[in-house]
Amino acid sequence: MRMMLLSTALVMLGSAALAATPERVRGTIVSATESSVTVRETTGQIVTIALTPKTRYGASRASSLSAIEPGGFIGTATKDVDGKKF
Repeated sequence: MRMMLLSTALVMLGSAALAATPERVRGTIVSATESSVTVRETTGQIVTIALTPKTRYGASRASSLSAIEPGGFIGTATKDVDGKKF
């Protein structure tokens, strides 16, 4: 299976009790099988995640402001640095 070298966000939905608070894992895919994916998180920690039919995925990629079109969907994140949002 082809290794992905992009930053990937995996949104896991666990049991019904945890469904309201999904666990988010962000990093680079190290390996994947039909039932699990192993990710090197941005912190360097390697985690293996069990996959279920309810597992949801999202991927991020570099883009530009000119690629944004009316009616299109974008996701954003901010980082607080010295009291300023980036």
